[in-house]
Amino acid sequence: MNAWSLVFALALCASSLAQAESVDSTEPPINVQIADAMRLAHSGDVDGARLAWRSIAGAARETADANALDEAERALADIAFLRGYYAEVMEIYSGRMKRARATSDQSLEADALMQFGLVERRQGHLEKARTQLEEALALFRQANDRHGEGEALTHLGLVLLNQGQYVRAIEVLDASLALHRAGADVSVDRTYHYLGLLYLSMRDYKEANVQLMRALSEARRLPDPMRAGAPLGSLARLSNEVGKYAEALAYAAEAQIISERFGSKPGLSFSALERGRALLGVGRIKEARKALEESRSLGESVDQDRTAADATFTLGRVALAEGDQQTALQQFEIAAPNYEAAGDVPQLLDAYRAMVPLLRDGGNADRALDLAVASMALLEQISGRETSRRIALIEYRHEVEANQRRIEQLARENEIAALRLSQQEFVRNVGFAVILALLAVSVVLAWLYQRSRQMSRRLVASNAELFDSRVALAASHATLAEKAQALHVAATSDALTGIANRRHVLEVLEKVVASANTHGRNMAVMLIDVDRFKSINDRFGHGVGDRVLCRVVDSLKSLLPSQGAVGRYGGEEFLLVLPDHDLTTSVALAQSMLMAVRTGHTGEEPSVTLSIGVAVAAPSELASASALIEAADTALYRAKAAGRDRVAGPL
Repeated sequence: MNAWSLVFALALCASSLAQAESVDSTEPPINVQIADAMRLAHSGDVDGARLAWRSIAGAARETADANALDEAERALADIAFLRGYYAEVMEIYSGRMKRARATSDQSLEADALMQFGLVERRQGHLEKARTQLEEALALFRQANDRHGEGEALTHLGLVLLNQGQYVRAIEVLDASLALHRAGADVSVDRTYHYLGLLYLSMRDYKEANVQLMRALSEARRLPDPMRAGAPLGSLARLSNEVGKYAEALAYAAEAQIISERFGSKPGLSFSALERGRALLGVGRIKEARKALEESRSLGESVDQDRTAADATFTLGRVALAEGDQQTALQQFEIAAPNYEAAGDVPQLLDAYRAMVPLLRDGGNADRALDLAVASMALLEQISGRETSRRIALIEYRHEVEANQRRIEQLARENEIAALRLSQQEFVRNVGFAVILALLAVSVVLAWLYQRSRQMSRRLVASNAELFDSRVALAASHATLAEKAQALHVAATSDALTGIANRRHVLEVLEKVVASANTHGRNMAVMLIDVDRFKSINDRFGHGVGDRVLCRVVDSLKSLLPSQGAVGRYGGEEFLLVLPDHDLTTSVALAQSMLMAVRTGHTGEEPSVTLSIGVAVAAPSELASASALIEAADTALYRAKAAGRDRVAGPL
């Protein structure tokens, strides 16, 4: 062997060894690495999955593997979102947005916009979230991306729900479900979950439970165990709302296990909040405080301002249960601005109601009065809003059913028209057949006869279906009318006592004042206050206090003249409107009511007394509703100052 041959042989040997070493050190194929990363994530090893996805992303960039890079970036963003690292989510999707615009990839751009919207919603920026989700939805539709369209509709539905746009929310969530039924790959567990939250906000607890259980069932079919955490947390919230605290604890515990396993701080914050509420409900005060403090700390650490505010408010209720009114007021004061900023009227009303007696007892009467007035305005706003929402939702569902019936009717009409065209065509064929052969005519006529009989039977059946549809539509109209009447009663009545609410009794007063002024008649008003009612609530609880109020109302109604009206003016205050009553008859009636309440005590609840202020308008006077109420209120305070359990009239 010459020198050149020896060199060539050595080089070939070295090359073979290098190739063998390279093969030994090569990473597994990218699809195997992706499968391993998914396995780590689904097993709860989120940190391990995060490292694996970062490695995959780096390898994908080096090899220009767009599909692997897309999957890795999505997974890394999901992990960051799960743990509340929102800045990291925005950084990942900002990079994807730049790449999408550089390559004119509408689906990728829409996906980035959708993720921006999800982060904005988590941080409470609802209007910005809605704008970004609507832009994403438009891009998905331009790209004919049915999967992306369904996902954007689902998330947009939640934002609209958070903004109180209930009918629009249910429209887009129904549209998402329609895409799912048409074959689009939509996260249907989230769609059912958000429908459940919608019905929970509408206080339709039965339907909320149906939708949330569907969401939980769909989530448990997925390979990612984390998806079950959200519906479990919402089921805990629903159980707390209806007073089923044992169920709430069970759901919250299961949600907590999932959140701990995957290191989800937002999930841990929410499950701790619902656990704290349930513990408070069953009287385990110390445990409740610990859970709520944990929820607030976790919520603040990931900018979950709303969850932190809910935990703070409930900590105020805990302090109240412990008799620490000063701490309770401090907690309510911290939570209230968050609710006001978010436009959460029901929760803001609860905060104001909790603060009023604490401010009054603490000597801050002016602030207590301001919040009491604000509370009444919020209560009237909620009453009108909830009525409008319920009617709108009923009308929407009714319209959907009516549209479905119209579609079915048009389909039947099209079928009938097609049958008629078919009949005409066969008649022409018969004419041609007559020209060709008499024998063919007889055969065609016989066939046409059979066809006509079939068509007649179809027409009879179609007419019967149309009649049934009209009957069903009439029944739906009747049901809607009944529900509208029930909603009207709910909007004008006090939920506890059944008498007129503040708004309605003031409307009655305005009408009686107008009539008295027009016809020159006497009229009177009474403001009635249950003496020391707060002490009853503090000593015996709100349930006993509610029964005392109902007993007082029964006594007042038993003596109320047929033309008079009574309504709940405030918490334990009642307003009586008495047409054709002068001072003598009004004071006599008030004395009878004092006696009826004194003697009406059955022993099942604590006894109470009343203080009554009377104001009258003579025929020669031009009455004013506000002036009468102010005069009655002044008289009421004189009755209280004189020792309570008495009637005071005008000076």
